[in-house]
Amino acid sequence: MTNISRNFALCIFFNMEYSDENAERLAQQLDSYHELDICYSTEQGKPMLQTKVKINGDPL
Repeated sequence: MTNISRNFALCIFFNMEYSDENAERLAQQLDSYHELDICYSTEQGKPMLQTKVKINGDPL
């Protein structure tokens, strides 16, 4: 299994071509949502947004 960086996952989620500029802009956008973060359920190529409470409370 290949590890995908958070920045790459953001570009996948928002259907943007990966670049440092896009990743930085999307990271700032996600940070503005405060209670959400990017994660995976079971399929690594399909990132999703989830509340930080849920991610930290049930990491697997």
